[in-house]
Amino acid sequence: MNNAIDLEKSTRERILAESIHVFGRLGYRKSSMESLAAAADLSKQGLYLHFSSKHELFQASLRYYLDQGLGLVRAYLEQPGQPLSARLLTAMEVWFGRHKDTFASGALDVAVAGLRIANEDGEQYQAMYRREIARAIAAAGRESAVFASDIAQVLFVCGLSWKEPGLSHEEFMARMALCIKVCLREEKRK
Repeated sequence: MNNAIDLEKSTRERILAESIHVFGRLGYRKSSMESLAAAADLSKQGLYLHFSSKHELFQASLRYYLDQGLGLVRAYLEQPGQPLSARLLTAMEVWFGRHKDTFASGALDVAVAGLRIANEDGEQYQAMYRREIARAIAAAGRESAVFASDIAQVLFVCGLSWKEPGLSHEEFMARMALCIKVCLREEKRK
């Protein structure tokens, strides 16, 4: 019985993990249940055993993707021995940088669909991300909790620049490093 539950869970996770890449590559409108099933190495009927519609699959895969992202953010923010600026930069990369790597510029209708279909969830995940950033800043003794929340908001807004067309991963990371440096008021060290 346990093996059947484990197999069901691993199949569902594979579907969710592969689906976000299909949505990211093709966009929400162009993704079909056929393309989503093929990515998960299932038949269309097999996919329907797990999800009743593209809408349901999209919501579940978006939640799965965002849960994974938050887990990575927490893990990197809690790395012992790393300077705060390095932890923040890595957290920015695993949250926003992975969006840049996952969602093709022609598939940004996923963001629009995500807001329309899962708006409340999206806002909650954004708030959780900002809270994690603020918590790390406050825990490092850099700022009060209130001001740390303001810094987290500024970093979040800067992170949204990942959507700019033609922006390379390296350019994005350079922008994020500068934003963190300014927000933490770090002096240039010689």
